[in-house]
Amino acid sequence: MLEDCKHLLYMDDTKDDNMEKIVLLGTAGAVTNSERDNVSLVYCAQKAPLGAYHCLLECGGSAAHKLAKLGIPYETLKDIIITHTHLDHLYGLPGLIFSMIYRDRLRTQPLRIYCPEPAVGALTALIELSDLAAHSSFPFEVRGVPMEESALVLENQYARITSTPVEHAPDVPTIGIKIHSKPSNRIFVYSSDTGYSERFIHFAQQADILCHECAGLAKHPIPALHSTALQVGLVAEQSAAKQLVLVHLDTVANDDPAEIVAEVRQHFSGEVSVASDFDEYAI
Repeated sequence: MLEDCKHLLYMDDTKDDNMEKIVLLGTAGAVTNSERDNVSLVYCAQKAPLGAYHCLLECGGSAAHKLAKLGIPYETLKDIIITHTHLDHLYGLPGLIFSMIYRDRLRTQPLRIYCPEPAVGALTALIELSDLAAHSSFPFEVRGVPMEESALVLENQYARITSTPVEHAPDVPTIGIKIHSKPSNRIFVYSSDTGYSERFIHFAQQADILCHECAGLAKHPIPALHSTALQVGLVAEQSAAKQLVLVHLDTVANDDPAEIVAEVRQHFSGEVSVASDFDEYAI
């Protein structure tokens, strides 16, 4: 309900000249339900005198609607990061671009879309198949990110964003993401879809907020190269994360959040939250 989300509305309403946060647009895995949309996050930054900046991580089917619900103007959405080409992470992309085209006919600034280098062809084909460029006043730039540890995705006055390969499907290159805030010097790390990964643990060291996928309790058969709550707790402990946020939750198993937290606690004693759609975290 919109009434429940009023505190999330566009940051100009806060009268704070400098603010950064992550808002979770969706927290489900592959299957959505009435309470959870596919996983998607938006990095919101405001810095005087530069104004507002937004970067979308993943693009589930309702991304355009969720951004509108938050009151985020399309002109401040400059960058989109897609971590891999599984459908639940990108199928909202053509619809979002379509909405942007018809909402802002005067935009000329490019929309930059970042993905693993091997995925550039697939994302470009998706956009071309939708015939979006023929109707747009602004270009779309699909940029490949090298599949190497601490690869630079983008850097601006607000943040430095880097990536690392993670352990997901062998035929679907996948990256985890780190947002290092320049104003606050705080670090937000997002795992994307991954199994237990020592490389990711190294990448996520000392994260102020670790946002990690959680496919369910260890008692369930978990799909290969996803993470149980027990494994996520171990990752959080070994990376010395200050706060753990669980996303990409299995809406079919629909595990009790208290049981998930209890399993995480077998390894990790820090702050843990089983995220809900529209939760926000200051960075």
